[in-house]
Amino acid sequence: MPLDLPAVSPRVAFTHVEPVLRLYTEAMLGQCLTLKATGALPAGLQQMGRELPTSDGRTIFVPEYVSDFATARENFAAYKVAIVHQIGFYECGTFGFTLAACAQRLPELRQRLQTLEPLPAAPDAFSAFFGVFPQADLARSLFALLEDARIDAAMLRHYKGLRHDVRMLMAHSLAQRPAWHGLTLRQALLEGLLQRTLGQEMHEAIPRFLRPLLRHLWQRLTPLHAPEATVYDTAAALLECYGLITQVPIHALASAASDILESLTALMEELPDDADALALADMFRQVGAEADHMPSLPESGEPGTGVEPVPYRGEVKPEFVQQKMRLQELAEALHKLEHGLSPLSPEALQELLKHQDISIKSLQEGDLTATSGLFVSNLEGREGIVLEATEQQAALRQALAGLQAEMQARYGALPTQSQAFLYDEWDHLSGAYHRDWCRLTETVLEDGGVAFVEDTRQRHAALFAQVSRQFQLLKPDTFTPLKRLVDGEDIDLDSAIEAFVDRRASQSLPDKVYRRRQRRERSVAALFLLDMSASTDDVIQEPDDTTSTALPASPPARAYDFSGFVQDELYATLPPRPSVAVPPKRRIIDVEKEALVLMADALEGLGDAYAAYGFSGYGRDQVECFVVKEFREHYDARVQGRIAAMKPQRSTRMGPAIRHAIHKFARQDARVKLLMLLSDGYPQDYDYGTDRKSKEYGIQDTAMALHEARRHGLQTFCVTVDPAGHDYLRAMCPDQRYLVLEDMASLPKELPKIYRSLTT
Repeated sequence: MPLDLPAVSPRVAFTHVEPVLRLYTEAMLGQCLTLKATGALPAGLQQMGRELPTSDGRTIFVPEYVSDFATARENFAAYKVAIVHQIGFYECGTFGFTLAACAQRLPELRQRLQTLEPLPAAPDAFSAFFGVFPQADLARSLFALLEDARIDAAMLRHYKGLRHDVRMLMAHSLAQRPAWHGLTLRQALLEGLLQRTLGQEMHEAIPRFLRPLLRHLWQRLTPLHAPEATVYDTAAALLECYGLITQVPIHALASAASDILESLTALMEELPDDADALALADMFRQVGAEADHMPSLPESGEPGTGVEPVPYRGEVKPEFVQQKMRLQELAEALHKLEHGLSPLSPEALQELLKHQDISIKSLQEGDLTATSGLFVSNLEGREGIVLEATEQQAALRQALAGLQAEMQARYGALPTQSQAFLYDEWDHLSGAYHRDWCRLTETVLEDGGVAFVEDTRQRHAALFAQVSRQFQLLKPDTFTPLKRLVDGEDIDLDSAIEAFVDRRASQSLPDKVYRRRQRRERSVAALFLLDMSASTDDVIQEPDDTTSTALPASPPARAYDFSGFVQDELYATLPPRPSVAVPPKRRIIDVEKEALVLMADALEGLGDAYAAYGFSGYGRDQVECFVVKEFREHYDARVQGRIAAMKPQRSTRMGPAIRHAIHKFARQDARVKLLMLLSDGYPQDYDYGTDRKSKEYGIQDTAMALHEARRHGLQTFCVTVDPAGHDYLRAMCPDQRYLVLEDMASLPKELPKIYRSLTT
C-alpha cells in the first residue's frame, strides 16, 4: 500500500497513516493488535494530558499526531518506532512475568516473597512484585526504565531496517532530556541511568560526584543487551539498582554535609577498588561539615522517584496489561462454553481458575460416571471436583466478575463490560465457514449527556406526539373474550341462543355455551443495530432547506458582504443583512440517533422489550459493537447519554454484528423477535474477502448471517439510504424485508411505520 504523506506540512496525523500502520503492526507481530489514538485511552491508562504510546493488552495507543521532526518521513518513522517498541513487550515476554519463575531465578528475592505465600498468580504478579519493595513507586520506575532498555536492544537486534530510525529517535530524545541542575540526587541518578539507555557517554556535563555511582549503575545494563535476556534479567537488574539508589539521600544535600558524607562513605565501602569512588570520598572529607550546598543539585521538597518518560517509549503499566489480558482470556473461554464450542480440559480450567476465590458445587468422585462434566483434580487444594458445563460457565462468570470489580476498584472507571467474542464468517467461494474468524469487541459507550435527546424531542415534538398516539393503539385490550367453551365464568349469550335453536330443531343440546376472559399481552422483543461506520459522518440534504431572501443581482465577482458592508456602489443603499443563526448540518449518524430516540420513547410507552447497539470496525480482528441499551436496562439518563455519544467510527462489517445480535436474543422469551438493521451502505471492510474491490464476499456473508437469524426465529428488516441499495439488498434480504429510503431525513418518520407493520 503506497504511503501518501502530506507534501506541505511535516506533521503526520494518525488518521492519515492508520491503514498502513495497522498492516505494519500485524506484519511485525504476526497477529492483529488493535491500533488506536490516545484519545481512546481507557480511564486506567489516561496520562494526565500527555499523549504517549502505551498498550492495554489488546490495543496499542499512539499519539493523535507527530510533528517533532522537520520532515513527514521522519515523523512517520517516529510512529513506526513507537509501535515496534510497544510490540516488543509482547514479543519479548514482558507480560508473561510470574512470581514463581522470578523466585526460582532470583534467590535473593525468595526471602521477600515468602511473605506472599502462596504466591499470587497472574494477573497480580507485577503488583505483588513491586509491593515487596518498601518504595514501590521507585521500583516501578526502575523496572520501566530497565525493561525499555531491554526492548530497545532487542529491537535494534531483530529489525535491522529500523536501526537508523531507532537511533534517530534515541538521539532526538537524548537532546530533549532535562538539565541536571533541576533534579534531586535520586532523580539525577535515574536520569543518568536513563540517558545511558539512549546511548549517552560519560562527559563533562554530568556532575563529577555522580560519575562513580553512574558507572556502577550502567554496569547493570550490560546483561539486558544480551540476546538471551528475559524479563527476569530486568528484575535482577532492578534489585541491584534499587539497592544502590535507595542508599542515597532523597534530597540533594538538604541535610548537613556531614550527613551526606556519612551516607556516601557507607556506600563507597560497598564499591572497593574504584579510583573515582575513593576520589569522591576524599573530596567530601576535604569539604567537611562546613560544605555549602552543591549548586547543581538544589534542595527539593519532593522525593525523586521518577523521571520524565521518553516520548517514543511511552508509558506502560504492566499490572494493568496483565489483568486486562487475563480478563480477555476468561471472557473468551466463557464465550466458547456458552456457544457449545470445544469444552475446557481439566488442566485448562484449573489454570483459568487458579488462585481465584470461586464457589464451586463439588460432586463426589464416585459421581464421575453419571455426569458429562469435567473432573478436575486438586483445584485450589480441593480434591475430586466435577464440573458440569453449566457449572464451568458459572465458575468462569464468577471469576470474570471478580476480576472486573478488582480492576474497577484499582483503576477507576474502566470499560469493565468490554468483552471479546469470536464469530464464524461465511466464505461463499469455498462454501464453508471460517471458524472463529472474527473477533468482536463489545464496549459500553460513555455518557454523552442528555442534551441531544432533549433537543431531539423539541425538534420533533409533533412527530413524537403522533407516534406515541399510534403506538398506544397497539396496546392490546387487557382481556380478550373466549367464546363457545365447554366451561367458563359466564354464559355466552350468542352461543346459548344458537343452542336453543339447535335444540328445537334437532332435539340435541350443544355443550359449548360458556365464555371466559383471557388476559392478552404483547410479546415482542426488538433489537436495533445501527451502522456507525465512517460514512455516517456525511451531511444529509434537508428536504426543507430554505435560502435567505435574495438580494438584487450583482456582478459575479462583487457579491454582497455578509458582515454588513458592500463592495459595490450599487449596494450602498442596502441595509446590513441581519445575522441569522445557522443550525448545524445534520449527518447520517445524527438522523439515526434521532430515529432511535423516537423509537425508544414510543416503545417505553408501549412496553415492548428492546435493545440498541452500534457497530463498526476495521478488519476481522477489530469488529466493534457499541452497547447503547441492553434488553434488561431501563431507558434512563445513562442510556440517553450513550445515544448522544454515538459517533462515526470506521468500516462496515455487518456479518459479525448480526451474529452478535443473535447471541443477544438468546435469553429473550418473546413470541416476536425483530432485528432491525439501519445502514447507509453495503457491507465493506479492507479484508472482507481476498479482493478489496469486490462487494460479493461481504454481501454473501451478510446474507448468510441474516439467514442464520431467521433460522433462530428472528424477523429481520434492513433499512438503508444508499441509492444503490436495491442492487445488493435483493441478494441479502428476502422480498419485503428491506427498504431503501430516498431521503435520509425521513427515517424518524418511517421507522415507526415499519415497526408497527412487523409487530402486529
